[in-house]
Amino acid sequence: MTEDVATRADRLFAQALEASGARDPREYYRRQMADLRQSDPAAFTEARAYYGDVLVPGVAGGEEDPIQSWMEFGRRLAEWCGAGRTVMVDGSGRSVPWERPVPLDHLVLHLPESRSGPALAVGIPPLLTPAQRATFDLLVGMKRELS
Repeated sequence: MTEDVATRADRLFAQALEASGARDPREYYRRQMADLRQSDPAAFTEARAYYGDVLVPGVAGGEEDPIQSWMEFGRRLAEWCGAGRTVMVDGSGRSVPWERPVPLDHLVLHLPESRSGPALAVGIPPLLTPAQRATFDLLVGMKRELS
């Protein structure tokens, strides 16, 4: 029996996570999708279409790096949640604009245009440096847990 596209994509992503030690963002992204479904059904439909038409086939087909592909989905998901800009924060705490490929030791945050809401985590390195931890705590909020 041949492996279906979604199963192959999941397997390749799991292998990439294990090989790299990167964090698995899927549960966090699922929560964002659930929030988006309630707050903006049209954006939710776009996000679901991207997942099914771009992310899963790209990962399953082997054309895309699974971790980078999921991080791109997370970046897009954050944009669907609200306008803003995505930045990468290196170990020293210095931020630069989002650019692929994202080094896996960089914290990736989506900074909303609206100052009323917290930043959204797009990618969290396996080990945060003190500067990254301070940035995360300040911009995302200390009440959010890292899992």
